[in-house]
Amino acid sequence: MKLFYVVLLCAFFLLSCTKSNKNEKIINLSNTTILNEQVDLHHVKTFKVAISAMMSPVQNYDVYKPFLKYLQDALSMQVKLTQRKTYLEVNDLIKDNKVDLAFICTGAYVYGDLKNKANAIAIPVVNNKITYKAYIIVNKQSNINSIWDLKGKSFAFMDPLSNTGYFFPMDLFKQYGINPKTFFKSTSFTYSHTFSIEAVANNIVSAASVDGIVYNYAIKHSSKLRKNTKILIESPTFAMPPVVVPKQMDEKMQKKIQDILLSMDKNSKGRKILKEIGVDKFILPPKNFYDSIYYFQ
Repeated sequence: MKLFYVVLLCAFFLLSCTKSNKNEKIINLSNTTILNEQVDLHHVKTFKVAISAMMSPVQNYDVYKPFLKYLQDALSMQVKLTQRKTYLEVNDLIKDNKVDLAFICTGAYVYGDLKNKANAIAIPVVNNKITYKAYIIVNKQSNINSIWDLKGKSFAFMDPLSNTGYFFPMDLFKQYGINPKTFFKSTSFTYSHTFSIEAVANNIVSAASVDGIVYNYAIKHSSKLRKNTKILIESPTFAMPPVVVPKQMDEKMQKKIQDILLSMDKNSKGRKILKEIGVDKFILPPKNFYDSIYYFQ
């Protein structure tokens, strides 16, 4: 099933592979407007962007292609999209300075040892909010109406570093004295919020914990998902996922990228692209924005 979800975050997320890495995708924009007819993109530095697999890879690429083209125009550099299956793999790209910009999950930033390895240069504002929630969802036709009705059922997590898809439900189970290994018939990781939602809708799993922004967009744009899923439990609010750059990056370059993001809502082209990816605008992260999420530890 194809689902067109937009978020940043959500995060996420392809064209022909390079010989050096099958997971790296070069954005082919040769059939669209060239950023500058006098610039040969094959002879300038390549700017690499990583997007965590909040959605399926193809959906991520479809969602972010206009944004990446905008970034390419603004930087006068060829832009290359790099994806990995897990949040940990994307984190490693950032730590190893193998990407220049990354859209990552809040949990991956806080728990994935990134706060000292990457700088959060911006956060998205979505529906006038800088927070989001996790939803534990079940099939609407099921007889599951409470957390205790999940006993003996199957449950899908998203990623071991996902705030909404792992840390929140694990903390919730702990509060209820539930051991997932013995409480559920089976548990699994989907590595995509989209896949988790579709798995519940198609009765592949009984329940899943997903990103609220991804879920709300999914049911808005898919009548099947809307008719076949419902929210069982809603989390408290969390800090919106950040856009990060490696700490090793030159300060002038960091500032340039940050300025591009923060000014997108100031011009018509930028506003159009922001609307397409479901973002109102980008702003600076508030001071100590991610500290409260540590209550899971």
